[in-house]
Amino acid sequence: MPMKTILILAACSIALLSCGRSRNRAAAAAPLTNAWAAVALKVEGPESNADKAAACVEEAHRFGVNIDADAPSSATLYLGGDGNRVTLASGNRSFGKISMRALCRLSLAYALELDKRVKVNKTEPTGCEELGAVQGEDQGYAFFGVNPGSYEAALAAIQFSANERGANYVVIDVAREVGMNFSISGRAFKCATGLVVQQQQQPETGPAPSGGATTTF
Repeated sequence: MPMKTILILAACSIALLSCGRSRNRAAAAAPLTNAWAAVALKVEGPESNADKAAACVEEAHRFGVNIDADAPSSATLYLGGDGNRVTLASGNRSFGKISMRALCRLSLAYALELDKRVKVNKTEPTGCEELGAVQGEDQGYAFFGVNPGSYEAALAAIQFSANERGANYVVIDVAREVGMNFSISGRAFKCATGLVVQQQQQPETGPAPSGGATTTF
């Protein structure tokens, strides 16, 4: 094998396969042709960078959403040592110690008012079509301590998954934290417009979302 080829392969390996990641992220940047929504999401602040902005694009595409500067729904995700927050038309929301992907996911969920699109409860609705099982999870990280997965980010994941299936109601069956991961399992339902839904409830298990400064990756 030529020496030049060996050096290129070694460089990619030393950089933890950054060459492959760059190609994947470049491909992921292309807008989805079948997206169900778009958000004008900006990532800024002293701790922001191109990789973190790309992570938000990947997270948006994961749930069928495009990042488009001209979209009617907008959000600005600020990343800084004094705390992370998202600025929306309705005001600011602060984040606790959660991963970058969780920050992106929640910013998208708030901008799209996902709670209004997909109601969440522990009570099974009546007169609705059950569409099957859905699951959402969020993975924590270890950095100067153990930071477990976010309940709120896992909830957003299950709502996004239900929405993609045409559901507007989710029954939470199980919410659990195992190691650094938080997962929620439930069932998706499609209910007629105008259905009276009981007040949204959170599973009894699992931590409530917390505020404060955070380190992101």
